[in-house]
Amino acid sequence: MKVYKQFLGLLFVVGFILSLSACDDDNTVDEDFDPEKSKSLVDSANQELEAKLFDLIESELGNIEQPSDIDLSSPNSLYKQALQFDPNNDDANFGAALTELLNLTQNQSFINAFETWGAFLDTAKIFSPSNTLDIFSVSSTGFPTSLSNQQMSIEAPLAMSMGMFKLTASSNVPQIGDIQNILKTVALPAVNYSISRLERITNTSYIFMVSGKMQGDVNEDDIEIDFTEIYALKSVLNILKSWLHLSVAYNFNIATYDSTGMVNALKQDSDFLALNSDGASHMSSAKTALLAAATNLENAIAFVEAETDNQDDDVIKVGSGVPQEVKDGITEFKEALNGTVKTIKADFNGDNSLENLDVNFASYFDTPIPNFKAMVPAYTVLAEIEYGERYYWNSMSVSATVTGDSSVKYYNRYYQISNGKTTSNQWGETIPEFDSQFDALKDSLINNSIFYDYLYMSLYWSGYPKGSTNIFATLSYEYNIQTEYYVPVITWVATSFDNWILPDPTFNGLFPGMTDAQFKQTFNITASDLGFSESVSPPITATE
Repeated sequence: MKVYKQFLGLLFVVGFILSLSACDDDNTVDEDFDPEKSKSLVDSANQELEAKLFDLIESELGNIEQPSDIDLSSPNSLYKQALQFDPNNDDANFGAALTELLNLTQNQSFINAFETWGAFLDTAKIFSPSNTLDIFSVSSTGFPTSLSNQQMSIEAPLAMSMGMFKLTASSNVPQIGDIQNILKTVALPAVNYSISRLERITNTSYIFMVSGKMQGDVNEDDIEIDFTEIYALKSVLNILKSWLHLSVAYNFNIATYDSTGMVNALKQDSDFLALNSDGASHMSSAKTALLAAATNLENAIAFVEAETDNQDDDVIKVGSGVPQEVKDGITEFKEALNGTVKTIKADFNGDNSLENLDVNFASYFDTPIPNFKAMVPAYTVLAEIEYGERYYWNSMSVSATVTGDSSVKYYNRYYQISNGKTTSNQWGETIPEFDSQFDALKDSLINNSIFYDYLYMSLYWSGYPKGSTNIFATLSYEYNIQTEYYVPVITWVATSFDNWILPDPTFNGLFPGMTDAQFKQTFNITASDLGFSESVSPPITATE
């Protein structure tokens, strides 16, 4: 059963695609209730699914160039037809739940979004230098990285950070909100549909057999998916459901991906990083889904530990049982979501001593923060040009024809430009074809001003050619480029650290009882960190 993990990976990974497809919950019972016809349709659906999965796994997804190339609409349609003739057909319910996720890539909204963002990112020349300065770059999320004179050059706190990127200004750019709309109107209905289909399966003796062909190998033994896996799948689906609700709760739109758009988005009164009009509802639903995920995980553990049948063909096996620590962790997780304040003991401020931090995780969902930017003291924002360097490494294959007498021959050449100084050397045989290819690349990099102030190239080959022989080698090269982009610069309205006071140190109840001074002490926020002179206020002793 060496490939059942590959099969399960396909089921889950494809189902987790972020921009997904719309799904119609059309399972009204046909006037002609016909269990036998339903069973026949399920048999046809299973054969279709088996053939589709076999082709996908056999090709190692080699024919997949875009998500829409994964098309399981045929078995999905057959399972849904089967449900029209018998809504309680367990195989039809399971198959419809599974293929609804696997077929999400066929929705036109998803396809359009995929193509729109792909075209935009291509024209925006991601990871490519630009001659215009009207661009900005975002690194990873985080706290201040440099400060001076009450100014803080920050890495923009984009929750959906895309790493270091550069986007040119445009009046018609795709928005994160476009993706959020697909998640809300397409993905959530699909996940809810799949969960509802699995909930219809109430017979705990139910088993879905996964054939060897479905696993990509007709010689593989069949494996069974029983209620342990169904509980586990419902847990995974509810985690996905929670993530989707969280992903659409807040606004992440930036009007234009230029310096103006960046500054306007980060102004403290903008709606960027603010709760959407239906955000509170989505936060509440996210919590409900997480609790359901935890309960289903508990049920999966209980079910697998109670199994007495042969486990050889099971996906999740009894084994030696689930450690009590895991069970206790799930219980604590549910308590935290239900409002029990948890005390976390850790070295939050890096002083090698432990601090206690009370956290009410339920508050994050029950009373969500209206606007994250409003959680810090008043500030103004402007854009500033920042310069940097980025290094690239690459290689290319080169070939030549040499003549030899079976004795060892070698070719070794390098070329370097560093800080205005050029060095180069060459040893071994003279191989004109290698030289010409080496020089062509060098001249191209230099003449087209590809690099900033560093370039290194090397080519090495050795062998025992006999007579006229075709040889191959790797020409490696590396270089740097200078980057230039806008970063946001925060200027605090407060003129001293004592006046820099958090509006709500509890963060809307997430840290119950927290004061401004305790927050600064716990997370080691100092005057110098924020560009102020040292405060004269007495330190707060952390609770041990």
